[in-house]
Amino acid sequence: MPARERPEDLLTPFVVSGDVVTVRPFADDDLALIEEASLDLEIARGTTIPVPFSVQEGAAFIERQHSRAASGFGWSMAIV
Repeated sequence: MPARERPEDLLTPFVVSGDVVTVRPFADDDLALIEEASLDLEIARGTTIPVPFSVQEGAAFIERQHSRAASGFGWSMAIV
């Protein structure tokens, strides 16, 4: 991946894929993954994943993740 030199490049979503995992921005169709992650107490303890899970809370979680890069706060990526 080329070096990112300009600040606006930090807002550009990216995907990193390997043989075992892919790191990518959260997608609207990740609700099932978020629901599964909400059942893991270790994930719930270290993240803002919604517990208990609901479709509405899962969608709000995805929207919060998207807003982090847009606000300059940082990237929030799904590891799949």
